[in-house]
Amino acid sequence: MERPPWARRNLTRLTFALRYVAVTLPMFSVWEVAQLPLYTIWTEQGVAASLRAAAHCTLGDAGIALAASFASLALAAAAGPLRRVLPLSVLIVLAGLLVTAVFEWASTEWLARWAYSDLMPTIPLLGLGLSPVLQWIIVPTLALLILRRRLGHTLESLRTAADSDHGQRSSSAV
Repeated sequence: MERPPWARRNLTRLTFALRYVAVTLPMFSVWEVAQLPLYTIWTEQGVAASLRAAAHCTLGDAGIALAASFASLALAAAAGPLRRVLPLSVLIVLAGLLVTAVFEWASTEWLARWAYSDLMPTIPLLGLGLSPVLQWIIVPTLALLILRRRLGHTLESLRTAADSDHGQRSSSAV
């Protein structure tokens, strides 16, 4: 039994998103541990609690990476310029950065789930920590550079699937 076109496209998107998570996960893990001294948990709750927090945040980063890459690939279906590797890569990075910024702000300012230590440089006016912002620029960019050929193949696969599903219509349903 052949899968319906929408299922094939979603499977292709999910396959890339999972690869992206697999590449980002070790980098996020290292970053989360390295930035622990920039948060008060490091001095207030000790090493064990800090490492649990780093593991928790790494899994959160993986969830954000999965959602940002899958949603960006889906959005590319509606926006022709996003059907190329560079614009799509920028969208994936920006989507992850935006979600992270919202979570970081809510967690530090509104919910008080964690706090920055005096060592954390913050972005003026926003009050966001510089380290998590840089994390969500650097790690996804490196991962997408590693995966650029795979992302190109994914886009081509989605274009081909859209073309075959809709006859001669141009690749409007990535």
